[in-house]
Amino acid sequence: MATRMRDLAARNLRRSHLLNIPAAQPILDHLDKNGVTLDRLSHKQLTSGATGDVMKRGSLEEHTPLWFYILKEAEVLADGQHLGPLGSYLIAETLVGLVVHGQGTYWQQAGSDDGRWHPRDGVQPGGRTVDSFAELMRAALLLA
Repeated sequence: MATRMRDLAARNLRRSHLLNIPAAQPILDHLDKNGVTLDRLSHKQLTSGATGDVMKRGSLEEHTPLWFYILKEAEVLADGQHLGPLGSYLIAETLVGLVVHGQGTYWQQAGSDDGRWHPRDGVQPGGRTVDSFAELMRAALLLA
């Protein structure tokens, strides 16, 4: 099992390099410059645990591979139970991007915001306006 995990880590590192995916710290710097300030892992947090020695030997504390940083955030800040600040931000931005730019999404429907849909227009599955959590649950057939 340990060999398989090492192979997976090596493949992820290689893939990140080939796809020119930036390290976590430059991404955090870019977000900072654009008004999005997220808590960062400290040097101590990055080099903690079973992977700490590898981080130090590879001098990865300042240029941590993005996938590793996201996993380390979850490990250190949430005992691996959920994503940390950077991981959550990237997932949220991805989902928003899919909604805003995806064809056939509500965002692309006609509405009251300069001709585009706006949340105040509501969602009307089956002709019912969804304007509360309870209505969302009813529209999803989870509430009578």
